[in-house]
Amino acid sequence: MYLPLFFLVTSLGSALGTPLAPRAAKSTSSTSYKLNTIYTSANFFSSFTFFSDPDPTSGHVVYQTRDKASQLSLAGMLPDIDQQPIYLATEHSQPAPDGRPSIRVQSTASWTHGLFVFDIAHMPTGCGTWPALWLLGSGAAWPTYGEIDIVEGVNDQIGNSMTMHTSAGCAVSNSSTLFTGSLATPNCDVNAANQGKNAGCSIADTNPASFGPAFNKNGGGVYAVQWTSEAVTIWFFPPRSTSKTAIPSDLQSALASTSAQSSKLLNPSSWPTPQARFAGKGCDLDTHVKNQSIIINTSLCGDWAGATWEQSSCAKKASTCDEFVTANPTAFKDAFWAIRSIQVWQIGS
Repeated sequence: MYLPLFFLVTSLGSALGTPLAPRAAKSTSSTSYKLNTIYTSANFFSSFTFFSDPDPTSGHVVYQTRDKASQLSLAGMLPDIDQQPIYLATEHSQPAPDGRPSIRVQSTASWTHGLFVFDIAHMPTGCGTWPALWLLGSGAAWPTYGEIDIVEGVNDQIGNSMTMHTSAGCAVSNSSTLFTGSLATPNCDVNAANQGKNAGCSIADTNPASFGPAFNKNGGGVYAVQWTSEAVTIWFFPPRSTSKTAIPSDLQSALASTSAQSSKLLNPSSWPTPQARFAGKGCDLDTHVKNQSIIINTSLCGDWAGATWEQSSCAKKASTCDEFVTANPTAFKDAFWAIRSIQVWQIGS
């Protein structure tokens, strides 16, 4: 029998806390952003559409319509948890020989440039999972207008993978002074030579708490993405951290905003060194990245989680990823997103 949403709330209450206040970061520039759009559980489901076509990444997953997701208690909010976060889950009560029910949603709005802030309390974890929070260019065949993967990983992966996918003609600088992550692949072209197909330019966060069980155990965290003509920059701020990675004071204050009418300003140029920065003389970002909408999904197996199954510790649990996902529903009770808010900021006066 499927566990109803209120049961999950009582089980998860102690794990989903509020980020702690940090010391202010040193200011280096006067560039400021004003809040343009805010999504919470109050307006999220009227601002995002449910994708229910077959998974384009060949996952052992069945994406649900809004009505079906509601019937299965896979989408909603966690009403008794701090800030009533948006809830997007994976079915975890029944065997799933034809693919496990899950969620993929996409914002109806799209943007070119901006500062995107994601306050996340919990992300999907577990063998077979492939959670992703990303931006996708619309209006042309992929990857003409680019893709920015903000949070992504599979199976038992430690640390977050941040990636940009583009058409030919975009490579990034590998300078270690620009970001704290580890550059895995430098060419954003999905067909670049000497890289795996569709690899793009990818930077790995070296902080284990940036993804998976360690992220959830640490109380979640905040991801921020600044996208300009010069660079796509990604920060991760865990709620329990050293002063070097603490949430900047202006961002900490902004997280309390409940309306796009807020008078608060953000100045990301005063923040610490980011985890990832995609930029360089070899990439005209305004040509390769535009018209981006927000997508949140949890795929299972498929072209990444399934293809790397045998190289992970998960292979001890089943001979294939599909077999594991089919036969082990309770393994996916933690395969859910709990998102306090999503904010989109634009350059203001």
